[in-house]
Amino acid sequence: MTEHGLLSSPAMLAVAAAGGWGFWALFTKLATRSAEPEVVLVISYLVASALGVGYFLSTPGGLDISTADFGFAVAAGVATGLGSIMYYTGLKYGDVGRVTTITGLYFVFSAILGVLLLREPVTARKVIGVVLGAVAIGILAR
Repeated sequence: MTEHGLLSSPAMLAVAAAGGWGFWALFTKLATRSAEPEVVLVISYLVASALGVGYFLSTPGGLDISTADFGFAVAAGVATGLGSIMYYTGLKYGDVGRVTTITGLYFVFSAILGVLLLREPVTARKVIGVVLGAVAIGILAR
């Protein structure tokens, strides 16, 4: 950890993100009880975008659109948007516990893509963790 302590710990940041996304699922389910998924999606993403802009403005540096990885940021936005449309619509018609749990399988896709495309190492610990996580999600999703 650096001088920022817990805020620079990847594990603590991941736990905080998971907590935020847990509330995100709850509030999305509550909102889609009476509003259409596309309305909830647009409102929630406008608010999230405002937070993102505030975060961007509060950090040193600037927007560097010349970097080669800018296209990946755009692709990430497309993937997030499409996934969110499916997720919000799923919540409109399904149980928050089941839809969110199944959606949680994204980590399996990420782990596989990391190995295949980023050449991240395959370790027994990672394989066991992914398999156990997938089994747990499979059990919870039924």
